[in-house]
Amino acid sequence: MKVEISPEFKRQANKTLFSIVAFGLIYLLLVLFTIALCSAIIFVAYVLISEFPHFILLFLAISLIVSSLFVFVFLIKFIFSFERMNTSHLLEVDKDAEPKLFALIEEIVQQVETQLPKKVYLSSEVNASVFYNSSYWSMFFPVRKNLIIGMGLINSVSYQELKGILAHEFGHLSQRSIRVGSYVYHANHAIYNMLYNNEPLNKLSEKWYNTSSYAAAFQWLPKAIISVMQKILQKQYEFINKNYMALSREMEFHADAISAQVAGSKAIETSLLRSNFSNYCLNNVFNFYGAQMQKNRISADIFADQRAASHFLSNKFSYPEVKGIPQISMAEFNKFDKSKLVITNQWASHPAETDRIAAVDKLDINLSNTIDEPALHILQNESESSDWFTKMIFSQGNFTEEPTPIESEEFAEEFKAWFDKQSFDSIFNDFYTFNNPYFNADDVAQENGEKQNIETLFGPDRVNDTFLLNSYLTDMETLRQIENKTIDIETFDYDGIKYRRTETSGVLEKLHEESDKLKTIIEGYNRDVFDYFYHTVKDQPLAAKLQDAYRNFMDAEQSYSNQMDLYFNLVEKTNFFYQNHSHSEITFHANDVKTVEKPFKEELKKLIEVHKAKDNTLDADVEDKLNRFVNRTFDYFDGVSYVNENLELLGLGLDQYYYLLNDNYFQLKKHILEIQKDIMLQTTIESN
Repeated sequence: MKVEISPEFKRQANKTLFSIVAFGLIYLLLVLFTIALCSAIIFVAYVLISEFPHFILLFLAISLIVSSLFVFVFLIKFIFSFERMNTSHLLEVDKDAEPKLFALIEEIVQQVETQLPKKVYLSSEVNASVFYNSSYWSMFFPVRKNLIIGMGLINSVSYQELKGILAHEFGHLSQRSIRVGSYVYHANHAIYNMLYNNEPLNKLSEKWYNTSSYAAAFQWLPKAIISVMQKILQKQYEFINKNYMALSREMEFHADAISAQVAGSKAIETSLLRSNFSNYCLNNVFNFYGAQMQKNRISADIFADQRAASHFLSNKFSYPEVKGIPQISMAEFNKFDKSKLVITNQWASHPAETDRIAAVDKLDINLSNTIDEPALHILQNESESSDWFTKMIFSQGNFTEEPTPIESEEFAEEFKAWFDKQSFDSIFNDFYTFNNPYFNADDVAQENGEKQNIETLFGPDRVNDTFLLNSYLTDMETLRQIENKTIDIETFDYDGIKYRRTETSGVLEKLHEESDKLKTIIEGYNRDVFDYFYHTVKDQPLAAKLQDAYRNFMDAEQSYSNQMDLYFNLVEKTNFFYQNHSHSEITFHANDVKTVEKPFKEELKKLIEVHKAKDNTLDADVEDKLNRFVNRTFDYFDGVSYVNENLELLGLGLDQYYYLLNDNYFQLKKHILEIQKDIMLQTTIESN
């Protein structure tokens, strides 16, 4: 199959090749420098010992030679490393076990004109990919790739879509530039090895330098040289990968074009539009069982549960289904995205889904005789594979007794109740998805409530304003990262106008003004909502209940910022745990943590009390550890090493603080919405 390569593809491939060649030359210069250094040191040592034979000079000469050899070992050690992917979480299948799947693979391979995979694995993910076990030598001696197909993917697409997705993966293998990708991979592997994988070499050198004071005399030499080399290599890493990421994005477009030739444009578009939703469904199933495992309950069939969750969530979000497969429109896909900011993320390996869909749509390849049946039917041993993954997923659970499987019908009911408990009712039309019911309480006016109606309060115009404000805030955060160079780009587009990074502050100022205006407008919407519902039940007990709910939320809103500051302050103070410091510096920082964790612990105590007061429970083991953490003072460093048990308690305290604070905030918000829903239902009944 021949799909034309775009000029941009060729340009990026050439740039990437240039960066690989540049790395090769620089690496060669470093090696030659090191060889010259070692040779010079050996020669000088030989001359000195020959002229001035003395055992002290001999030891110093040996130490100097060994120190220079450590630099040489630093440069070549990656050649002897080998990376083998851990496949314990994968299920290997063959043609005998899955004849229909392999027939599809063989058909695609023939169409795309590439090699069959060496091995085929199933995974639990909503994804498909290729991989290979590699060493330095595989850059020169090609190795066959292995194919991974996610059961979560097969479970959520049609046969035609699966065909297109697999054609995309084989499309990569048919690209000549995949060889460039191999070079980049091994260059990255080499650089990574030299930058970060130095522990064995450090241990070896430390062992040598500890043998005697003579051996330690020149330990500064390899450290100084290696440090300079690492700075050079870090720049090379950025240069190579920035170019390769641009090529990778072009390779994605090209592989999409190949897959469209095999399966048609529509199949590629629909699978791309559904990919986020499919992941969302499976992740929610995993989150559901995260809570159930504490009660010694597990899934009977994780992928049957995924299908049930997908069906429930499709109905909840009003997505139509075709043969049990949700259909997501472009409008729904972009529903929440009102951003006017356009940037090219130089470090992204994939283009945005919208760009990929637009490119495939432009090809407009329509095929006849497509198969839109669920792809799951292609698996002959689907039940056995699902059972294998279900057991594997729950095999690491910390159960106090023999776990009980939740059957499919039971799961559907419990999942619905679980999801509804942690989400907002669709009756509010996503008005509260990004909007919190906050407003200036002094502006409340009952007479204003008489003028309002539900259709306007939660209508599309007001809902759209909440989406727009969220996009403003997201864009502002991105622009701040551009301004401080966290995102390293020189230009960006905003609202159709191109700006340079030096102009970011002006765009931010304008956005800040617009977002403040819109925030005031939306607070007015929130006030209208309260006025309407309060006026509707002003002479009933629900009025006081509504007022209390809003008052409690307002109080939480005003203290939320300070509570989060406590959290972020402690997180910042504990960052040193992940850095290299001297023992004295660690002791200083560890004592500093103790000062800021005192108010943090007091606030955590309150959050635990509030959580339990609402008839919520914590896992017994978690609660016991939290009580120990908040009621005692711990040392995190004993002067020689970290006290890992105490660090684990600190980490648990941080995690639970964040969860409890945000869960309390969410529950207060949800309580308001439940009261408003009750008033709406009551009003509907009364009007009938």
